[in-house]
Amino acid sequence: MIMDVKRHLVVGPFRDAIATPVLVGPQGCNRFTEAPMPRYFFHVHDGGSVPDDLGVNLPDIDAARTAAIELSCEILSSELIGPFQDHPSWRIEVSNSPELSSLPLFTLHFSVTQ
Repeated sequence: MIMDVKRHLVVGPFRDAIATPVLVGPQGCNRFTEAPMPRYFFHVHDGGSVPDDLGVNLPDIDAARTAAIELSCEILSSELIGPFQDHPSWRIEVSNSPELSSLPLFTLHFSVTQ
């Protein structure tokens, strides 16, 4: 997942996600032009942990599930990353916090058994 921090746009598996536009008002107050969308964080665990410290604004948890599935498809089809090369199982934990210690809203599990 790649996020262009300056433009608040998401590039990659979340291409349909749109960050909530923000207006900076008097005295630096942020005002949302619409109701703010929740931010979801996609932490990948594959023997080690890859925290998502940026997150993605999505309309609801159903959109977060779809985004997690798209991310897993990208990981599984990656030629550079062998998702089962070093570890027979891995998971994506989706939470509403960038902290790895936060409770996940849901988890996608992947494993290979022989």
